Amino acid sequence: MNISKTAAVPLFILAILALLTGTIRAQNRVFFTTFPGISLTMPVSTSFDLMAASSLQYNTAEKEYSDNDFPAAVNYYDLQAGAVYRHTQILQFAAAWYYRHTDPGRNGSAVENRFWQQVSASGMVSNLRIRNRFRLEQRLISRNGETDPLRWRFRYLTGIEIPLQGEKTDIGEFYLTASNELYLSLNTPRPAIYSENWVTAFAGYRISQKNRIEAGPAWQLQVRNQKKELNHSIHFQISLLLNLNFVKTKPNE
Repeated sequence: MNISKTAAVPLFILAILALLTGTIRAQNRVFFTTFPGISLTMPVSTSFDLMAASSLQYNTAEKEYSDNDFPAAVNYYDLQAGAVYRHTQILQFAAAWYYRHTDPGRNGSAVENRFWQQVSASGMVSNLRIRNRFRLEQRLISRNGETDPLRWRFRYLTGIEIPLQGEKTDIGEFYLTASNELYLSLNTPRPAIYSENWVTAFAGYRISQKNRIEAGPAWQLQVRNQKKELNHSIHFQISLLLNLNFVKTKPNE
């Protein structure tokens, strides 16, 4: 049975809200944050792009759990730089270096250097854009002058994009995008193999052919220890996605 686009969107949003309500009741740590970010892409050839991104996560309300204080402050800021190879319109390969500074200026502050490699595939099914992404990460985390052993992690993301006006999203139009991403810790020490999950539901606006802005809620689940105790974070994310194409097209002769 086919479900129309107008019916599918509210059903998806209700499912996300029901999931969030159930998980919040079932755990003992909840955090609320704002999460602004910017992503830049610059084509250098018909097949290769350079990319850079940066974001900042800010804890909006002070919390205290088990005598641990979590202030209203910056949780972390990060940046990354890498390259994308567009093998076909469907299949892409990418690799990048990623830097994160957690709890800056506080006790327990940590720095992470991360390297990742990924394969992503996307295509159209009717008027829906479906995306799948497979990422392998190598993480080096340092705190108090000491670096932890190399950590390996695998991430899988699946997502959809739904135009709200017509069969595709044109300039000046809105769309919805949603995703689910799971994290698997591949080596020990680790709190769990299945250690983290993100669910997002954003509204997007196409500023121009290549530039967009997206905003909305994200739910992050983290297994924080061997007892399988959980952290749940509700983020309000806003991302500016820019394409810096400085190559001028030649006019038709």
